[in-house]
Amino acid sequence: MDALIQLTNISKTYRVGETQITALQGINLRVQAGEFVAITGPSGSGKSTLLNLCGLLDHSDTGRYQFAGQEIEWPDTQALTSLRRAHIGFVFQHFNLVPVLSALDNVAYPLMLGALGETQRRAQALKMLAQVGLEQFSHHLPDRLSGGQRQRVAIARALVKHPKLIIADEPTANLDTQTATQIIDLMHQFCAEQNTTFLIATHDERMVKRCGRVLHLCDGVLQEHEV
Repeated sequence: MDALIQLTNISKTYRVGETQITALQGINLRVQAGEFVAITGPSGSGKSTLLNLCGLLDHSDTGRYQFAGQEIEWPDTQALTSLRRAHIGFVFQHFNLVPVLSALDNVAYPLMLGALGETQRRAQALKMLAQVGLEQFSHHLPDRLSGGQRQRVAIARALVKHPKLIIADEPTANLDTQTATQIIDLMHQFCAEQNTTFLIATHDERMVKRCGRVLHLCDGVLQEHEV
């Protein structure tokens, strides 16, 4: 069976002034569909670089990346954009909701580039809001929602296209324990029900303890830890 994510000997460096920084070195990673994977490590260890690469927002200097059996060709920007829009969703620590749009319109926003008409987009977005328990808050602007509610809207937005992969960057870092537990439960629910793969960068032990696999990055080198 083809892995959803297959990284082979991936390396990435950046140049800051006269200094060359190695963000990733010799990364080999295989993630199957439906896995719930945490990536841990100190700040500056390469977690965000690895997430951006897996999410087709950045490219490697060396190595191969296969997504759902498809060879990724850098830097075919148009093809990668289409692949990302169709199959990858993103959840961020600070939610990244559009402040002037309602919860419903924030969730519907990723569907605007597709073939659905406005009525269909809004119906699909409302259904997704109902799945995260926020149907009654559909017309609220983000500043009228709690942190946990905003994160649920962000998750609904990421999932509304039914992507194969969710990239999540510190999704529970700013949440209290009860709310964080609800968010983790919600993510597990979608993982189980829709076979969605979750790749999560986190420092949060509450999240780490609930992940099926834990990977640790340090100085750009990836290691697997026992759960």
